[in-house]
Amino acid sequence: MPSPPDSNSNFLRRLFLLDGKLHPLWRVVLYLVLLFSGSFALQVGLGLVYVLFRILLGGDPQAVAQELAAGNISWLLWFVITLAGLLWALAQTWAFRRWLDKAPMRDLDFARGAFWKEVIAGLGLGLASMVVILVVHLALGWARLALVATGVAALGALMTTALVLVPAAATEEIIFRGYLLQTLEGWRGRGLGVIASSILFGLAHALNPNVAALSLANIALAGIVFCLAYQLTRRLWLVIAYHFMWNYAQGPLFGFPVSGQGFEALTKATVTGPALWTGGAFGPEGGLLVTLLLIVTGLGLWRVMANEK
Repeated sequence: MPSPPDSNSNFLRRLFLLDGKLHPLWRVVLYLVLLFSGSFALQVGLGLVYVLFRILLGGDPQAVAQELAAGNISWLLWFVITLAGLLWALAQTWAFRRWLDKAPMRDLDFARGAFWKEVIAGLGLGLASMVVILVVHLALGWARLALVATGVAALGALMTTALVLVPAAATEEIIFRGYLLQTLEGWRGRGLGVIASSILFGLAHALNPNVAALSLANIALAGIVFCLAYQLTRRLWLVIAYHFMWNYAQGPLFGFPVSGQGFEALTKATVTGPALWTGGAFGPEGGLLVTLLLIVTGLGLWRVMANEK
């Protein structure tokens, strides 16, 4: 016999609703679909505007299109793209909090708190992490370091890459340690929130150049470490600064590839060591050295959390 209408209605309510709101799992799915489709549309739109602008200035259409496809574009366009991505993430997160979560945006831990103290701590943690990686490379003879930029060129490279990497780090933290972690944590507890948001963080880098299974595993592990850093303050400032400086020291300061991508750098680390340990063309995040570093860092953060309790 077919199920009565009331039974079907109750099933659908249980499937899609929880506590009078859209089920957290469906909120996460919808959030990711809208986030990535919106971000893709923004990038395509800004790319088209860039191409048209270059053509109007006399550029060859085919050459401009090839530059864009190869990623050989100006830092200004990268800055506009990353800033637009940050604004999209903020706007979408605000909309979800207001109309689907029915909770204020400030509950996602944008409270000012000890802002500068947390930012400095995050910057220090990110810098120390990459100094350790660099020192091990040099000590084992796996890399040579050379100064490649000085004076105005060095200052320009450091400033322009910072303008790109700050909004990029902020965007990823708002998405993964902000909305996704806390939505899943509120549904099924901290363990699920940390693991699921970190796996999604790793998968978000699956299309990066030179990616491999170990690269994705390390990025997911970095996601867990970032979650632990977030748990120390329950605010995003420390982990945004940590994430930014992890990338900034890795690329613009020391000249390693960052998640498979190259940046203008102050110094250049020429890596000759085994790719299994150094990460090869993907950069340190693709190697076992970073795996060990992240495990040690994670255990240290866990210990600090335990002592604070």
